[in-house]
Amino acid sequence: MGQKINLSVTITEEKVSEDCQDSFWYDGDVAHVNLLSGNKLYLEATGEIKLAFEVDGAFYKGKKAVDIARDKGLNDEGLNNLSIQDLFVNNNWFVVIKVDGHGDVISDDLTIVHSYDEGIKQLLELAHEEHNKEYS
Repeated sequence: MGQKINLSVTITEEKVSEDCQDSFWYDGDVAHVNLLSGNKLYLEATGEIKLAFEVDGAFYKGKKAVDIARDKGLNDEGLNNLSIQDLFVNNNWFVVIKVDGHGDVISDDLTIVHSYDEGIKQLLELAHEEHNKEYS
């Protein structure tokens, strides 16, 4: 049986709040784990988001959409409860990718999740699995 190893998660984008865990609130690298082999696992928020509000009818994308949602005091529940007149397109998610020491992608979409806490949990679980594969 292999030696138990302590792998740790490095957070690069802190959780906004307990009620803002949806991938909507995050962009790009969120966290990573350095593997002993020199490879890394990254948790990334990726995809596309759009918001439009009945008040002005304008479309907001990406960071601007997040800024508008924050200005309106929205959280995950608020996003899910937007009225039918408002448009909310959330084609965004968290994904774990594995890269080598040069930053080249070895594999992607190791897992896909939609909440921050679940993403961090999956990242650490996958790091232990990947470590075991690399050193078994």
